[in-house]
Amino acid sequence: MIRSIFKKSPIFILNLIVLHFAKLIKFSLMLGSTAMFFSMSNIAVPMVGIVGGLVYYVNFFAIQFLYKFLIGSGSIGIGYYIPQFFASAYWLSPSKYLRLVVPLLCMGLFVLHPVGGQAWVYSTFWLIPMIISFVGFNNTFLRALGSTFVAHAVGSVIWIYTVPMIATQWISLIPVVIAERLLFASGMVAVYYAVNFVRSLSNQKILLSKKLV
Repeated sequence: MIRSIFKKSPIFILNLIVLHFAKLIKFSLMLGSTAMFFSMSNIAVPMVGIVGGLVYYVNFFAIQFLYKFLIGSGSIGIGYYIPQFFASAYWLSPSKYLRLVVPLLCMGLFVLHPVGGQAWVYSTFWLIPMIISFVGFNNTFLRALGSTFVAHAVGSVIWIYTVPMIATQWISLIPVVIAERLLFASGMVAVYYAVNFVRSLSNQKILLSKKLV
């Protein structure tokens, strides 16, 4: 499987370059952290899986993880890529019932946490991907919105169990979350249509070249 990535080495290198610059475009600091930001990578990373497939996603970031591990990087970032994997899986999943499992499980894990139980209203965000799963999944923007809220659900559960925060901090984030997720969903839709446009042009050129041969 990993061998298939090296066969597509130009695409692999292009992805690395795009993700590197995406990290540089920062939106806001993650509450509870002094070094981690929401950035354009919150749009770019799940699109790696959505466009390339889940197998490509896993292989792509496994190689990055292995490289950072071997060079002794202090920031391997596996906890960051897990939520984005589930965002890609939500977008690509053919089963509406499978798309329910992750947000529902995240709601349960969040509310079971002592702080999360006090800020339970925050977890109601994750009803959004469940509703979209049954109503509006064929709409690209709504699918992107559901996808980014799944990443938010998984990331929030990881965050609440690893970073000390109080309930009022979580509740204060509610308006910020709304703005961020609408932005991320819009960005994902733009990338999705841009990639499909480039692919259609490429396919047209291939068909034209075959006709000329």
